[in-house]
Amino acid sequence: GQTQFRTMQVGRLSFADAGILAESLAARYQVSINDQTRDLIAVQVQGDPAFMNSLFASAAEKGVGFDSFQRFETVYADEIYGGRISRRFDDIFDSVISDTASQNHLIGMIADLLSSETNMATLEFWQSHSPLDPDKLRSAVSILNDLEILSAGTNSIEASRENTVLADYITARHRLDTHSMTRGQIVGEDLTGYIKRAPRLMAKFYRQLSAIGLREVMRGFDGREVASSLIDYGKFKAELKGLNDKEIQTAIL
Repeated sequence: GQTQFRTMQVGRLSFADAGILAESLAARYQVSINDQTRDLIAVQVQGDPAFMNSLFASAAEKGVGFDSFQRFETVYADEIYGGRISRRFDDIFDSVISDTASQNHLIGMIADLLSSETNMATLEFWQSHSPLDPDKLRSAVSILNDLEILSAGTNSIEASRENTVLADYITARHRLDTHSMTRGQIVGEDLTGYIKRAPRLMAKFYRQLSAIGLREVMRGFDGREVASSLIDYGKFKAELKGLNDKEIQTAIL
């Protein structure tokens, strides 16, 4: 929006392309990865090349590899708590609101949205609970909406729960600002949470991926009837598993 040139919207990388980029960055930075951590990186940062580059650069500086979920999440936690990713978001919020106290209050309100059941608030509610001038608050919300940090409607505000990295940064900033624990304790707690979350995050992703594949298969049936044991693994295991192809064909026809 700063020039008269034509603009082009560039989306995040697909899962497959993000995996290819992860392997390329691993080779460039000489950071070891395996298939599991490659997939985790692609999913957790949602194919964002800048986040991925920051993580590999940080791992290279520390001389560690991404050969386990724990090692990846340890580097990730460092990035959220003061690394390149953290500084990237810090710069964004500094450009929106320079006053530290007001900035922390805004981040706290976004953190409240992320932790609420509805993930939604009205602009009037924010105005009544913010130290910012109403015009400045509306301006800040508008900028954060353009940056996809918030989703703002006519009178509603939502936080981006789908962006895991952003949500982790917001939560980390808020915890550091409000908790009485030491920074080390907070980082340690969140690191433990990241490690526990990693297999759940991948299990959810693989289930979604399998469901998408199943829908494509079902479209190919075009309304025809098929043996339920072909799509119900429980029945397949009980009735068909261990048979050769000819025996299976005979059984289902």
